[in-house]
Amino acid sequence: MVVAGLSSRALDALVAAGPEAWPAALRVQVVTDALAAEVTPPVHGSWTVSGGTFAFTPSFPFAPGTTYRARFAWAGASPAVHEWTVASAAAPAASRVVRVEPEAAELPANLLRLYVYVDRAMRPGGAYQHVTLFDLTANADVQQPFVEVEQELWDRDRRRLTLLFDPGRIKRAVGPNVERGPVLEPGHEYELRVTAGWADVHGSSVEAGGIKRFTAVAADRQRPAPRDWTLAVPAVDTRSPLDVSFREPLDAALARRSLRVEAPDGSDVVGEVALRAEARGWRFTPRQPWRPGAYRLVAAPILEDLAGNTPARLFDTDLSRQLAPLPADRAFEIPPAQAAGAR
Repeated sequence: MVVAGLSSRALDALVAAGPEAWPAALRVQVVTDALAAEVTPPVHGSWTVSGGTFAFTPSFPFAPGTTYRARFAWAGASPAVHEWTVASAAAPAASRVVRVEPEAAELPANLLRLYVYVDRAMRPGGAYQHVTLFDLTANADVQQPFVEVEQELWDRDRRRLTLLFDPGRIKRAVGPNVERGPVLEPGHEYELRVTAGWADVHGSSVEAGGIKRFTAVAADRQRPAPRDWTLAVPAVDTRSPLDVSFREPLDAALARRSLRVEAPDGSDVVGEVALRAEARGWRFTPRQPWRPGAYRLVAAPILEDLAGNTPARLFDTDLSRQLAPLPADRAFEIPPAQAAGAR
């Protein structure tokens, strides 16, 4: 709030009077339906005389939707009253789900996880009440398909929710599977839905509706095997990417952080990682050009396919069969550049 156009005499008098006199000279109050501004407490703030103006700055921003009245009265200056209403803040737009992983339209009946990505940080609580799974084939809600963790499975920014299917209903011949059956049935079509009322940190609800439709296919009971992946090896002295094609979609969230490239001297190659469509492949672009030599693509123990299988074990393990771990790395060679004119 600024009072401008004061005479030099009035400004000099304000300076001479000092800060103790300024609150009475420029008084800002809230106007309410119940109380006139004259009897409401003054708005707390600070006053300054500078550059030919007399100004008031509130300690806290003027509140949206609130009406204020400023009264200026000082010897040697014309009194003035100004009343204004601060515009109300626009209601935040509804949050929305930006994607769901896995992205494929066909998913194994022993699927272990779904990841729901929201464009705004979410409030804790309520996820399991507002994210539901509907069996389109049976025309019925799937009852308690997910493990309901009290703290919910959010990433650090509270924008990625992990929905973990009940492992007891995935693993064969255990209590929940025998008593209630599996969550997903091969051949059935499903839709993951958001119901009204799932709130973000601003109190705005996520757009309701279907966010992912997929068909369950046969269960995946094979381990991912790096030795079976296809590698497109880049040329030496370039920063061309190493392209890796998996034989199946992998868990995208884990694949992004579970693969690394080891240089001939055993150090990690520094670079950028990207997943190909539906997490069916992995692309690595080095920060420095490739040098000739023997490299290794190494998978961390946490790498899983969509059913939770790793190179070391099956998620649904038959304890009577002991499977040897599959190699979790893959060697590849960057050949040296050919000499000019070589045949």
